[in-house]
Amino acid sequence: MVAGGPAPLIATALLGYYHSTVPIALYIVGCAIVSLLALAALPNRQHADHTVEYEEGTAAAGSASHPAPG
Repeated sequence: MVAGGPAPLIATALLGYYHSTVPIALYIVGCAIVSLLALAALPNRQHADHTVEYEEGTAAAGSASHPAPG
């Protein structure tokens, strides 16, 4: 939404300023690199138990690290 929404406006501005489509292509390549870096930063959840509901998983993790007072 942040990069994709204004992309047509950015492409139009780049075309108007440089009178070439090369800067638009470089902009698209730059967006793709940012996307790949974001993808690489995601945690690997390949072996996670996906049958557990989100609230149950966070509640179990919270109770294990912070036990309830006696």
